Amino acid sequence: MNELEFVVVHGSRALAPRISQQSEPFWTRLAGGVFGVAHCELCGRLTFPPKANCPDCGAVGMGWHPVSGDATVYSATVVHAAPALFSALGPYALVVLDLAEGVRLVTRWVGAAPPRCEQRARLVVLQHDDGVLFGAMEQG
Repeated sequence: MNELEFVVVHGSRALAPRISQQSEPFWTRLAGGVFGVAHCELCGRLTFPPKANCPDCGAVGMGWHPVSGDATVYSATVVHAAPALFSALGPYALVVLDLAEGVRLVTRWVGAAPPRCEQRARLVVLQHDDGVLFGAMEQG
């Protein structure tokens, strides 16, 4: 299990996550530098975001599996016309990542250079004044 790098982002999060029974363990672990995905204890499927039931076999009772944070950019886009809530961030890049463990997710790109498809990337913890989010940047 790797501890992710923390990137300080001044100011509050544009939209704080809604914490649920399923997501609370994820956010607690992320605040400690660990990115975890849901793990089905019956069939072994890894999935994100956190769920109460396995999307493959339907089993109830998902566990947690820490991931390395290593990823590859599957797709990327730059948002120029952002929704009002995120307008202060614009333009900003979003990426679809394939994690080394086989899970695909979407997140904000915080790297200095624009993201490119098939680029190696890594997850990071974005430490805002009011809490954490996650993002990605170039691996290096």
